[in-house]
Amino acid sequence: SHRGLGITRIADNAFAEMSTLQSVTIGKNIVSIGEYAFYNCNLAYVVIPATVKELGKGCFYTTNPNFIIYSEAEEGDYWNENWRNQKTRVYYKGEWSYDANGVPQINMDSQLD
Repeated sequence: SHRGLGITRIADNAFAEMSTLQSVTIGKNIVSIGEYAFYNCNLAYVVIPATVKELGKGCFYTTNPNFIIYSEAEEGDYWNENWRNQKTRVYYKGEWSYDANGVPQINMDSQLD
């Protein structure tokens, strides 16, 4: 929450072009991420909670070739088809897990595909 308000949405362009932004934790209360919300940030990875039902256009576009997206849900039909770069690696529920330090890691079976 922010100032006692329950935040459920990350606004359009909220963190766009913040090249110094290297990590972010998306709370389980978030249900929607707006258009270009994290556009061209320098994130290494992001975990999208299963609670997120809407991903806006370009919300995770980046020029970082090493950026990885981990989703706690299966691929959503409700996500805008242009929510990320097509070259960005995305791993869905069952394809990854947290290691002992709480860092996402790709399951070996997913690397074989």
